[in-house]
Amino acid sequence: GFTEGQTFKFDVLHGDDLWTHDFQQYSYLTKVEPTLRALKELDPAAWITGRRRSQGGERQSLPIVEVDSGRLKINPLADWTRDQVWDYIHSHGLSYNPLHDRGYSSIGDSMNTRPVEKGESERDGRFMYSGTNRTTECGMHTHAAKMEAFKREAEAKHEPMKVPQLPCTNCVDVTPDTFDTLVMRASRNFVIEFYSPICGHCRAFAPEYDKVAHRLEQEGVPAFRMDVFSHTIPRAGKDAGFELSAYPTIFFAHVDPTAPPLGAHRLSVTRYEGPKEAQPLLDWLGEKLGRALGDLAAAAGPSGEDRP
Repeated sequence: GFTEGQTFKFDVLHGDDLWTHDFQQYSYLTKVEPTLRALKELDPAAWITGRRRSQGGERQSLPIVEVDSGRLKINPLADWTRDQVWDYIHSHGLSYNPLHDRGYSSIGDSMNTRPVEKGESERDGRFMYSGTNRTTECGMHTHAAKMEAFKREAEAKHEPMKVPQLPCTNCVDVTPDTFDTLVMRASRNFVIEFYSPICGHCRAFAPEYDKVAHRLEQEGVPAFRMDVFSHTIPRAGKDAGFELSAYPTIFFAHVDPTAPPLGAHRLSVTRYEGPKEAQPLLDWLGEKLGRALGDLAAAAGPSGEDRP
């Protein structure tokens, strides 16, 4: 944590309530940047975490060993349950934070941690000011730090950057060269996702978006996507309303084909704010299109394949 002097300096520079109105920036300054700086200065071959699959959310598929920016990240407790952790603590007489006895199952910053309520998951008491972004999006500042680390790693190895690929069988990929034709001059309503292949939430959402794209294809509605790690949204796109604050970001665009191409009223853009899952997104798009798009689970056979 910060010393009293460091806390005062931070508050002077950034305000004493930064976490309440810009949680991503707060998280970057207090967690992401210090971690990246330590990793750069110490240059360890591996680091060890206490993360567990039983903590839920994006940790449910946590591997024992993973590679993060060219170094090993080891999760030795990945398959432990919370009860196993506490059994070990008690049987070995280990000390622990007394806040655990007051209902704090996961402990972080004082202003962003609360006791969990009955029925809540282990980490529901964390990140109270982060909103929906805490589990489904990569914030802009966090992503910028990841991008910088990604580039430094390639430079250190004297290798070209190898950008991961996120397959999407039913998507139409958009680049700056095709943005005008496919998006700005579109003749029919469409959905578009802006994503980054180095964002973990984007990687998790990729197969979900592919399911939605497949269903929309049957309705004649294009499902576009644009890689914002490799490309920049053209100015005309930003002026039309495609402004990003996190990744992935999904928009539905209603097209008025009677308006002139590139006209101010040709596109009416709405940002999707719901869960990054296929069915909620499909339900939302159905409302925008004015017709039900069905239940993805009901449309699949026992093996998960689409019914004929």
